[in-house]
Amino acid sequence: MEIRDLGPLLVELDGLPTVIGTGRQAAVLSLLADRVGEPVSPAALIEAVWGQDPPARAGQLLDSVIWRLRKEIEPGRAARAEPVVLRREALGYRLDLPADAIDSAQLRAAGPRLRGLRDAGRPEQVADVAATVLALWRGEPYAGVVDTGWLAAARQQLADARLDVADLRVRALLDLGQPEQAVGEVEPLLADHPLREPWWALLMIGLYRAGRQADALAAFTRARGLLSDELGVDPGPELRDLQHRILDQDPELRRRPPATGPTTTGAARLPRRRTTLIGRDDDVTRLAARVVDAPLVTLIGPGGAGKTRLAVEVAHTASPSFPDGVWFVDLSAVSDGALLDATVAGTLELAGPPGRRPIDVVADFLADRCALLVLDNCEHLVGAAADAVLEIIDRCPRSRVLATSREPLEVPGEDVVPVPGLAVGDDDATGPAVALFLDRIGAADDLDPHGPDRAIIRRICAAVGGLPLGIELAATQARTFQLDEIATTLDRSPAGLVRRGTGPARQASLLDTVDWGYRLARHDEQTLHRRLAVIPGPFT
Repeated sequence: MEIRDLGPLLVELDGLPTVIGTGRQAAVLSLLADRVGEPVSPAALIEAVWGQDPPARAGQLLDSVIWRLRKEIEPGRAARAEPVVLRREALGYRLDLPADAIDSAQLRAAGPRLRGLRDAGRPEQVADVAATVLALWRGEPYAGVVDTGWLAAARQQLADARLDVADLRVRALLDLGQPEQAVGEVEPLLADHPLREPWWALLMIGLYRAGRQADALAAFTRARGLLSDELGVDPGPELRDLQHRILDQDPELRRRPPATGPTTTGAARLPRRRTTLIGRDDDVTRLAARVVDAPLVTLIGPGGAGKTRLAVEVAHTASPSFPDGVWFVDLSAVSDGALLDATVAGTLELAGPPGRRPIDVVADFLADRCALLVLDNCEHLVGAAADAVLEIIDRCPRSRVLATSREPLEVPGEDVVPVPGLAVGDDDATGPAVALFLDRIGAADDLDPHGPDRAIIRRICAAVGGLPLGIELAATQARTFQLDEIATTLDRSPAGLVRRGTGPARQASLLDTVDWGYRLARHDEQTLHRRLAVIPGPFT
């Protein structure tokens, strides 16, 4: 469940939006979302709905509002089952959702996170994360909900947080050598907030770095006129100093770090192998040889098939064949294909002069090197990934690319390798799916894999289609539930498996993994998916 509150209030359940409206339910949900994770007293909720002059039966009316709201946001809850999203506690009502499930909470957390990335010297991540957060904004927060006293301050706080994120993104774009894009994003901000001198400075710097010195000086003239007409003051010393530096063509204004490579070469910069890879030994050996010979090898398969884990193992195994380095580029958080090249360059710790394309910097660095790039999670950026890979394999004949995706990149010469689920085995043989389950529960000595336990484990593995993600999620349940209880639950709803601990949001459960793919589909594919989803059992 996700709450879209940066605009008209929406609740998304299984990817399908539900409009809560602007009445009493919307008022209650708005306040709970604004204070997600905290108990909100009935008195505060009553005031949010009726203001300072509530009706005499406000307490009973609030109970009715809460009841109807629960029906909207927990439609599958049984009649007498305990609420799991909107809980009643001693101090009031609490919305029990992670912060990243609520748009306003993501926006509030973005500023400190982005400043941390900026201080760590990761402008490409700042630009990408900021773009993702800014895309959540759909208009005035809680649009249409009547303000009974608390909404004005909350809306202003969110508006200020949005401007802070936008400011950090523009500065990151300048740091990345993308002045044209920075100019394109700061000009709309100035149109709405023309008296913010720091943004005039960013506009002038962006124009100057884009080779538009006259436009940069004209921007100063515009700023001076606005400040004089509106406030009767001249631009501050920072803006005046910047004008003089542009007139003098100060080389420091254009200064960017030179194109550099990693501080060391020949090392494999890959995620740590925290678990044993089960059932893929032959695949690893075969693929390690193929990535040496083929310019591009793409591992394709459904979500949860273990493509990333297999790619990491293959890259570790093949790393001796790439003396100039192996790099792992995680694209899962990159929402805009235009930022893919900068993400690759940032992973390789490369920076180029202003105006130079990041992919050119990458290709120049790899031109004479024997290196391997692992591009992980390309499925939502297929076009951009294909363009980048084409440039690399055309201009870097000794380097290789190993990609993971749910569909091929369709690049000439691409070696496409399907990654299916693990075989479950039969009554006479223990398949790799069962072996993975036994390994992950860490208690193989307590189970008899050749007795009745093996049949239940096979049933569990079959229920999740042999997908390693589903097997691992089921294995975590074995610490709490009996094997037959897990199997019975999976027979009813395998999508209900939930991960415990940290990890990618798209793999928090099998439902999240399916949802990730659903969001990548075209509108007609999403329609078909929703219609098929109501069919119980398998279909051809």
